[in-house]
Amino acid sequence: MSNFFTPEALYQLLPAIHRLRDADEGDALKILLSVIAEEVDKVEDDIAQMYDNWFIETCAEWVVPYIGDLLGVQGLHQIAEGRFSQRARVANTLGYRRRKGTATMLEQLARDTTLWNARAVEFFQLLGTTQYLNGLRPQNFRTPDFRDVNTLDLLNTPFDTIAHTVDVRRIGSNRGWYNILNIGIFLWRLESYGLFKTTPQIAGMISEGRYRFTSLGYDSALYNLPRTEDTITHLAEETNVPAPIRPLAFYRDLQAYQADYALNGPSDQNRNSIYYGPDRSLCVYRDDGSGEVEVPPIDIVCMNLRKWSRPPSTVLALIGGAVTLPLTAALSATTPAVDVTIGAEGPYTAVLEALPTTVEEAAALLQVAIRNADSSPQFTGAQVGVVDGVLVIIAGVAGETASIAATAGDATTAGELGLLALTSTPAVLSSKLDPFPALTIGKTVDSPALTVTLGSEVPYLAILAALPETLSDARDEVETAIRSNAAVPTYANAQVGIVGSRLLIVPGVTGDSIRITATDYDYATVHQLGLSSKVAVDVERGRIQFALGDEPQSVRVAYHYGFSGDVGGGPYDRRPADGATADTLSNPNLLGTLIQVPDDFTQLQTAISAWTSERAVIQVSDSDTYPENLTINLSGELVIQAANGDTSAVQSVRPTLIGNITINASGDKARVTLDGFLIAGSIQVNGPLNALTIRHCTLVPGQTLDVTGAPQQPNQASITVDPASTALRLTLDHSLIGPLQLPTDMVEVVIADSIVQAPAYGVMPVLASGSLSTFPTLSAAEPTLSVRIGGEGPFIAVLDSVLTTLAAARDALQAAIRSAHDTPAFTEARVISAENRLIVVPGAPGTVRITHNGSDLTAAELRLEANEANEVRAVLGGELPSTTTFAAASPKLTVVVNNTRRVASISGSPGTRAQVRDALQTAIRAAGAAPGFTGAIVALLDNRLLALPGVNGASILFDITAADATTLTDVALETRLPALAGSRTGEVPGPPATIERSTMMGMVHVREMTLASETIFTEMLTADRRQVGCVRFSFVPDGSQTPRRFQCQPETEIGRQIEDAEAQTGGPLTAAQRDALTSAVLGWLVPSFTSTRYGEAAYGQLAIGCPDQIKTGAEDGSEMGVFSFLKQPQRETNLRSSLEEYLRFGLEAGLFYVT
Repeated sequence: MSNFFTPEALYQLLPAIHRLRDADEGDALKILLSVIAEEVDKVEDDIAQMYDNWFIETCAEWVVPYIGDLLGVQGLHQIAEGRFSQRARVANTLGYRRRKGTATMLEQLARDTTLWNARAVEFFQLLGTTQYLNGLRPQNFRTPDFRDVNTLDLLNTPFDTIAHTVDVRRIGSNRGWYNILNIGIFLWRLESYGLFKTTPQIAGMISEGRYRFTSLGYDSALYNLPRTEDTITHLAEETNVPAPIRPLAFYRDLQAYQADYALNGPSDQNRNSIYYGPDRSLCVYRDDGSGEVEVPPIDIVCMNLRKWSRPPSTVLALIGGAVTLPLTAALSATTPAVDVTIGAEGPYTAVLEALPTTVEEAAALLQVAIRNADSSPQFTGAQVGVVDGVLVIIAGVAGETASIAATAGDATTAGELGLLALTSTPAVLSSKLDPFPALTIGKTVDSPALTVTLGSEVPYLAILAALPETLSDARDEVETAIRSNAAVPTYANAQVGIVGSRLLIVPGVTGDSIRITATDYDYATVHQLGLSSKVAVDVERGRIQFALGDEPQSVRVAYHYGFSGDVGGGPYDRRPADGATADTLSNPNLLGTLIQVPDDFTQLQTAISAWTSERAVIQVSDSDTYPENLTINLSGELVIQAANGDTSAVQSVRPTLIGNITINASGDKARVTLDGFLIAGSIQVNGPLNALTIRHCTLVPGQTLDVTGAPQQPNQASITVDPASTALRLTLDHSLIGPLQLPTDMVEVVIADSIVQAPAYGVMPVLASGSLSTFPTLSAAEPTLSVRIGGEGPFIAVLDSVLTTLAAARDALQAAIRSAHDTPAFTEARVISAENRLIVVPGAPGTVRITHNGSDLTAAELRLEANEANEVRAVLGGELPSTTTFAAASPKLTVVVNNTRRVASISGSPGTRAQVRDALQTAIRAAGAAPGFTGAIVALLDNRLLALPGVNGASILFDITAADATTLTDVALETRLPALAGSRTGEVPGPPATIERSTMMGMVHVREMTLASETIFTEMLTADRRQVGCVRFSFVPDGSQTPRRFQCQPETEIGRQIEDAEAQTGGPLTAAQRDALTSAVLGWLVPSFTSTRYGEAAYGQLAIGCPDQIKTGAEDGSEMGVFSFLKQPQRETNLRSSLEEYLRFGLEAGLFYVT
């Protein structure tokens, strides 16, 4: 708004008399002029925008296609989502044409068109050929250098530089790469999200110095923060793409940094290496009690922390006693040997290969003997050295203790070498000094120095008399410098020895801690001698390990993780795209009261308890972890949100709450909104809550995770609503969440752009044959069957033995299925027998279908085909103990077969696994009169119960009873919850539901499906009221009960194929033909995901091999499910269309998704 047309300026243009009269009348004229000023301002802005619209850099989004049309940019699909602008594509059009066909131009085209990071590879550059002498490519060797580990590590990646033989397959099929006409466009679909100063999870005790970057404590790869490419002529490198940081690349980065800055003081060092630093992909911050500081790159080392190895330089030295060497006579034993125990490993016998005559020889021989004694890292990495004439042993894993004893055949060597009583003490072990470095201490100081801190003494400046030139010189100089503090025993008696090619510095008082750091004026010596403590980072697992004795009081980290899009909360702009007026993210003071955490209160519960107004916002402005249970008692409106990073002054955050939330509502105006949180826990709603809105949050499916990311409470709901809370309207928006247990009479649940997952637990598809009480005679000499599991197959299973008994058929069928295909679904499949039936359990969840192979009738003779076998959803329980003891005097559990709920009473006192199996089967069969109960089967699979319903197509579930909450656990039959229902077992429907652009991983049972649009239902969907509502552009599993459907899969594809087949045959298909075609489509048209485990970067992402009917099945041609808003098919189509224009004649491009 210009200063001239402000409301006040317009008002001042009026004569004073009118202004005075207006003031007397309540300022009505002033208010009118304010409205006029607003309209004038809009006109001014529009005029200004007209000038901006002349330029592609500043024009409005709607103008971009028009400028593109002037440049002849054609064939681009307009994407409705505003975040996917074609502005860069149009702006760079002239640059594309000037560089038409070059790799750098194609790469830029791919990046501008799709907004994905890209790398273009000319595969003809990587062909192993005989080179023309006038056009040599010296970087292209036919045989790679096998000593160049980095080059080999990049083999068959987008950054490969090794020559290959020709690949004759077409690149358009995404199979052939290396050929003269091939151009590869590699695309990274996952984005890199950064968290700043978040709290890592401690792994063990603080004194162990072990941490995981993730706040939930699971291992996860760290992602690179892509660095922007400055020019169109630059080909993308590893640092320019959002990919997991390669450990070797991180190692080389730190090595290069330390080589450049080892001689520089902190003020002369760059705070950032390529990957590490406060402005890079990751950074570690420590607080030793005097304030938080960042750990500089010079102190970081890249390590494999699979077994939590300690980084340099502090170790636990195990010092022996006096040695009877040098010897005038050899050791007493002719074949010297000692028994060695390190940590929990051993004792193992270490045999010396020769008789030593000096302490140094004894150290070398003993080191070899210990390393050969066992293959564990404690032994293979062990070192033995000499300090002040005695032997010192250092375990291969830092911090491990050791003991040495005489062997049964050698009672003397251990004592003669002084090893029977080892004394442990902290020590500093330098890095390898072979060859010994040419030391320098900078430009102005002549005397090298170290800052040495021993025990609780004041740090001491140890000045070396001269620059040492050899390892032995360094030993003598360092020892003399430390001992010069003669008044303090731990310094005066300190010892420095040599272990291999390393220095070992031991305090003069046993047990004293030791730390060596740089001095204020000499930063080089401590690093050149490798004496400073390091912090180890494992970027592949996301782990941190501090050196022994260097554990800080607290740690925070900054790092980047990978994910597909802006869902589930995180460091991105969460403001509503529609510009909603009630936007507390843009204006946290909107509701009148703002409470800041941690500024006003350090705990969330304290902030909630302090809230007294009718409406308030509690805003968390950091990414810390809050381990607390929250109780919210309210009758008004409360918004609890993470600060939104929409301005340069506000840092994007994602706080973590580890605990449960209980909401106790009263009155008819109670409303709660949660926005931007990661919650490892559940939400319980009690009372007449009017509305619960969860936006951009994650309620971890399974609540907590183990170190591998597996859910720890998979049978616990994320949101449970009390049946009395009938006034509630629950809204889930852009969130990741576990199972929902919502009462039938609740007003409504609205889910949009979210994943609701019931973690896989217990329930799985199983195939049970018909009864084989009389085993058939097989007609085929070499029996075969056709097997399909899930979307894999069919593959031919060959039974390679003569089958005359049920047991023989069981074993042969299992071997045949496992040999039929090389995926876990087949190789880990199991076949058991029970109740005269063959039961096939897939190795990975997926429906099992067995049919005949050509004219071979084996499948029918074994009664495994669909017309006789039962395809059911069974429960596979947890492992049973050898003897089961029931806590309840009269054990009972609830059995649910196809939504029919019955109580099964276990009689007698079953104890063994077989007795529990038989008693449970009897109880289930007696619980109900329907065939699903009376024909139920309970079998043992290894030491686990497998329960099957008695009829084809049925499912079985178990739950506790009102009077017995223990038996279900005693028999280890807790089962997977539905994704959305009114009860734990799903037989009670949930409330009316509206679900749009979401992925529902688990069974859904609702009273009414008001609308389901562009949604993937991975399991059965049931709506009790089917007269109202609509399901459109969604994947709905066969057998689901829904209101009318429109353009849903697989129904639409089945109809299309039947129509095409009838058009080809000129008449209607028979029922058998329709059934065969339907069965074939149901076998392959199923959604598949890159990952279904929360915590993995590609969680919820549709797999590359997912059928196109799902990948492009949404209303606008995008994919179904939670990531529909990413518009990935349209972005790919735009790129393919553009490549046709800019590829050189005869060349062909292939698109390859790296993530």
